[in-house]
Amino acid sequence: MAVTVDAESRRVLAPQARTVRIGNRVVPVVLPRIRDPRIHLAITILSILTIGMVWLDFRLSIPQIAVAMLACGVIEVVRTYRASGTLVWPASALQTATSTALILRITGMQAHDWWSFDGWYYFAGIAVAGVLTKYYIRYQGRHIFNPSNVALVAAFLLFGAERIEPLDFWWGPLGWALLAAYAVIVIGGITLCRRLALLGMAAAFYATFAFGVGVLALLGQSITTQWSLTPVSGLHYWWVLVTSPETLIFLFFMITDPRTVVRGKRKQIVVTVIIAVVDQLIRLMSDTGVPLPTAFNAAPPLLALAIVGPIAKYFDLRYGNRPAPRPVTAGTPS
Repeated sequence: MAVTVDAESRRVLAPQARTVRIGNRVVPVVLPRIRDPRIHLAITILSILTIGMVWLDFRLSIPQIAVAMLACGVIEVVRTYRASGTLVWPASALQTATSTALILRITGMQAHDWWSFDGWYYFAGIAVAGVLTKYYIRYQGRHIFNPSNVALVAAFLLFGAERIEPLDFWWGPLGWALLAAYAVIVIGGITLCRRLALLGMAAAFYATFAFGVGVLALLGQSITTQWSLTPVSGLHYWWVLVTSPETLIFLFFMITDPRTVVRGKRKQIVVTVIIAVVDQLIRLMSDTGVPLPTAFNAAPPLLALAIVGPIAKYFDLRYGNRPAPRPVTAGTPS
């Protein structure tokens, strides 16, 4: 979900006439500008976190969010300063941190415990791990993993649902707070995806996902949840998953990370359709007795993206820049 520096961001983040003196050295300072799409994403995520913590019973605290942001921000500022001698606002690292905090939960934590430090090291460690993948897991000079996604998936596999779990896909009964959250997600997501020319990719995932969940509902698949005394099945199963705020967050802000998507609109649509299909296969496997980590019963899109995204990006980088073959004409050696 982390948005990193693309061509447009480089323009809007061009160094201004700002400096700071460190000892005897004058150091340039680069701060974000309002046109940076990462600022739009930051406002959207922080708005969702605020609405969720205050009115929607998010089991999340201010220290958990803060330690993740501080740890990631310090790492990126120090690394950028050592590489370029410039102090740069760590917009990308902060997006990885807030994206991690939005999805990660400590098992057993209660809502409205806003100043709890419970499990703060999970938030800091997982967010930092996501940032580090950008620097140390690369191919042809580019990172191929979505930072927050791969770190969360690895953490769920490593620690299990006894310690950490993903954000619940059901946020509560429909009311003004949930409607406000929907508005922030949809308006912010459409605005960001249109600006990055990735709205078609998000729409392709949603259409495929809705169709696939409908097929599973007709096949009789159901889920058990903390908020329902009976298994959720049928039309209710389809409606809950298709209208889930977590589903919208995933399609607007995670699969559309501009630094890890493949190049070309057709390839983007193909890849996102495959991600949606793998998501449905994971749901089907979990319902037919195939052993899967408990966390992925609640968040199979994370696992689907972690499987499909890096493979697609690798092949895109490896083969996407090959020139088209020259046509063979009469008298021309092949």
